Amino acid sequence: MHSLWSHPHPTDPAMTCSIHRRVTDGGLAEAAELLSQIASGDDTLWPTWRWPALLLDNGLEVDSLGGHGSVRYRVADIESHRVRFVFTSAGPFAGEHTFLIAQAEPGAVEWMHHLDISSSLRPWAMRQVIRLHDGLLEDLFDTAQARMAGRPVRPRPLSPGFALLQRAYRMLEREP
Repeated sequence: MHSLWSHPHPTDPAMTCSIHRRVTDGGLAEAAELLSQIASGDDTLWPTWRWPALLLDNGLEVDSLGGHGSVRYRVADIESHRVRFVFTSAGPFAGEHTFLIAQAEPGAVEWMHHLDISSSLRPWAMRQVIRLHDGLLEDLFDTAQARMAGRPVRPRPLSPGFALLQRAYRMLEREP
C-alpha cells in the first residue's frame, strides 16, 4: 500500500492535494467492473458500512449530480479505467477528484484516487474534512482489496480520536 495522503498542492497554495494508491490482486477487467458499479444498486465498492452512501441522480453517467452526505459533485468524465468528479457550487468545496485503475503487473491492479480541493471552511475545519476524506479512501481501498481477493471486508480499527470524529460526521450527515 502506498498513500501520499494529503499535503499542500504543488502549484496552488490555496489548495490541498490528496493522493491515495493501493495495489490489489486481480485483473484490470475485474477492477473496472467494481469501479463501474459505484453509486449503483450493485455497488460493493463504496464503504457504506462506515460512511454515508455515494448517491448519484442518474447513476455513474457524465453530468450525473450527487455525492455523499453534504459533499456535492458532478460526474465530469468517465472512461473504462477512470472516473472524474468536480465539486458543485452546492457546497463549500471547489476542485475535483479522480478514481483511476491501472494494471500494476500481471495479476495485480493499482487503484488510485487524486483529490485537488480548496474550501471556504476555516483551516481547522478543513483539516478535519481532509482527515475524514483520507479515512474514507483507505476504507474504500480496503474494500477493493477484499473484493478483488474474494474475501469479506475486515474493517480496520480506528484510533479513538478518529473514531470520535467519524461518529460526529455520521451523526451530522445522517441520510433522511
